[in-house]
Amino acid sequence: MFLNYFLNIFKKIKKLFFAIAKPSKIAKHSKLSQLCKLNTKLSHIKQTTKSTRFFLHKTLFSYLEDKAISTYTNLDFYSLLNSLLNKGLKQSSIKQIISYASSAFNLAIDLNIISQNPTTKTIKKLKPSIQNNKKTFKLSQIKSLLLTSASELQTFLYFAFFTGARAGEILALTNSSINYKQNYILITLNKTRYGISTPKNNQSRKIYMPELLKEHLQKIKFKSFTQSYHSIYYSFKKLLKKHNIKQKSLHSTRHTYASLLTNKNVNLPLIAKLLGHKDISMLSKVYSHNIYSRAEQQKLKKIFNLRKF
Repeated sequence: MFLNYFLNIFKKIKKLFFAIAKPSKIAKHSKLSQLCKLNTKLSHIKQTTKSTRFFLHKTLFSYLEDKAISTYTNLDFYSLLNSLLNKGLKQSSIKQIISYASSAFNLAIDLNIISQNPTTKTIKKLKPSIQNNKKTFKLSQIKSLLLTSASELQTFLYFAFFTGARAGEILALTNSSINYKQNYILITLNKTRYGISTPKNNQSRKIYMPELLKEHLQKIKFKSFTQSYHSIYYSFKKLLKKHNIKQKSLHSTRHTYASLLTNKNVNLPLIAKLLGHKDISMLSKVYSHNIYSRAEQQKLKKIFNLRKF
């Protein structure tokens, strides 16, 4: 095992050395697509991330001419941004596409092929719009959406509003993920368009299951989801329009969950544990053996009792 590990490292170092050893050749002949592929090969990423990069690669060069990396200017990426916006892509998707190219330019800078990254200003223009999508739902809206939705969308929303889990994590859940006796849901997988992977940050976690969510899952005899993310997403958009609720992303359910807990003064390490955040994982070690105290369980029960509204 250790031999294979060192052999893989050696191969990657060899590729990088070869690139550094002939910078003039790369500067004259290498195109952006070549640097994009090299950057992916040199990265320590999961297979599903590689699949995502394949999709980003294909989309990027559907709208952008592939030419020598040293010949790109800011104008090229302003034009790309305009094309992607006119195509109707979400700004989060656009940022992913441009960030994919940006990583290749950063690699080229490291190899002394170019001195500036022409995507930087374009990415900065996207940040305000992405942040504006992070809005929350009112409790009255949550209740309306849960009562009037149906089928798998309704079950998805129950999970989303009552657990704060990511969409891919929810869609990967099965009946075996749920512990009805101890009232928790075990998040171990994440479903993407490319298949099943581990959750973000490779962190499995337990999430407290409120009584209303438990009742719903038992009532429908939940087994698993059959619909895709996009099917759920478009049904969700139609439901918001039906209720005259300003359009929000599915991820807004996660922000709603976090905001609700924060406003009710739930302990921050516990919130981080529930959401699967990595940045304060050291603080959340307090919960590694006994995730919820009785006091915390009572507080969560009160917060998620929508019968009051």
